[in-house]
Amino acid sequence: MWLFITGQDWLIILIAVVILLIWGPSKLP
Repeated sequence: MWLFITGQDWLIILIAVVILLIWGPSKLP
């Protein structure tokens, strides 16, 4: 699946992962 990532697709996925890693833990009580 990852081999088919082209253009800006990898950038979108990277940003999504970073947001999840940062916002995920910070939303915990």
